Amino acid sequence: MKRIWILPLLAALSCKSTSSKDEVKEGEHVTIAAEDLEPLNNFILETRRLIVADFVAIDCSIQYFEEKMGLTRDFRFVERTRTVAKDGSVVVALKNTSLDQETNIDPALLPRVYFSNGLEVRAYREIRIVFRRKVTRQQPVFISIDARGAGGLAKMWVSGRLEYEQQRIIVNSRLLWDDQFDRYRHHGTVG
Repeated sequence: MKRIWILPLLAALSCKSTSSKDEVKEGEHVTIAAEDLEPLNNFILETRRLIVADFVAIDCSIQYFEEKMGLTRDFRFVERTRTVAKDGSVVVALKNTSLDQETNIDPALLPRVYFSNGLEVRAYREIRIVFRRKVTRQQPVFISIDARGAGGLAKMWVSGRLEYEQQRIIVNSRLLWDDQFDRYRHHGTVG
């Protein structure tokens, strides 16, 4: 029975990326070739980064990221809410409700979002995730992470080494259609 499900997946992965520049219709997904997704996979799912800040906002396409993102929380200390916006976007908030931990905060008790063995995000106060349903074929897969410090600085470690320590850290990763190469190209920035 597993072979039946694998064949359509392999067929979809072997497809060539295609783009027409109109908006994707409700419930429709854009076909993206595996080789076009590979740089984005490396940037988000494989490169080990840890971001810790007071507040983190994640804005991403529901295609790809809904199935790749994991959320964990200790229900005693973190409240989770889920709402649907007027435009169909799904909004998930993970809010730290523990008032006992003003100092010496146990990182295991913080709201946490992770992407496989790659990017991980933790927040002392709140993580807010917006899964966008309305995307364009020109940019079908994207993620933007805005981590901000309130009382302290936002920090980012790359492969266990502190790389950034500043008031605000922004990570962007997106696939954009490139007419010159007739395929999707990855654009990723950290700063």
